[in-house]
Amino acid sequence: MDSLTNMDTQITILIENTVRLPRLIAEHGWAVLIENKYGKVLFDTGQSSEVLRNAALLNIDMSTIDKIVISHGHYDHTGGLAEVLEVNPGASVFTHPDVFKPKFYMRPGGTAREIGMPINVVCSNRFSFSRESIMLFPGCLTTGEIPKSKPDLTPRCFFENSDVTSLDLIKDDQALIIESKKGLVVVLGCCHSGLKATFDQVKNLTGQSKIYMVIGGMHLVDASPEMVEQTIQALREYSVMKIGLGHCTGYLGAFTLQTAFPNQCFPCITGVKIKV
Repeated sequence: MDSLTNMDTQITILIENTVRLPRLIAEHGWAVLIENKYGKVLFDTGQSSEVLRNAALLNIDMSTIDKIVISHGHYDHTGGLAEVLEVNPGASVFTHPDVFKPKFYMRPGGTAREIGMPINVVCSNRFSFSRESIMLFPGCLTTGEIPKSKPDLTPRCFFENSDVTSLDLIKDDQALIIESKKGLVVVLGCCHSGLKATFDQVKNLTGQSKIYMVIGGMHLVDASPEMVEQTIQALREYSVMKIGLGHCTGYLGAFTLQTAFPNQCFPCITGVKIKV
């Protein structure tokens, strides 16, 4: 934080699917640290305690984090939460009330795989639940629950039961909004509501129709061509200048966005620091 000015916000990718720096660990997961003069917010915790190992290698003291936000209740965003709470006795956890609900993914063959929050994450009075947007500190807020776009093109492969009969709309999906001197920065978890719906919610909350930067997972792995096109159109509609590709955007999704926006995309890999 010593190198940051009063106007700076630094975003550090603590864990993601890929890595280049030596000794850091990559995993199918997502965890981001946001720091500025008002405090430190941890957004998601990856799928394991490796997030703590990476933080230590990046000289980040996880005990000093002020607030924790969970984007949604899937294992790859909550798996390190229990261990983070052990080393940090004071930070509150802000999330949606559906975060502890059972969650399953339907494999292509029709069988179910459990993908919810690990059992070692125990609900306590450190959790603050809300469907609404929450101001974490000046210039940093959650989107809260995101209304679906029309048409809703998000994949129908998530369920609330192992019999895969009750569709999970993943209402707990949310993102972070950060104000910067260059414009709005949106930090995604998995963007299960779709990028169009997420940006529309950002506009509803801030009144702004331009977004400077978006980073994170856009969940284009299972996306239809129509969903990919809707994502591209959302990036154009909101005049996004910087596009940080990571996590569940997927190789094909990242390639498609890189082709559509060749001078605006960059990889959000483990260890990357972004200053705005």
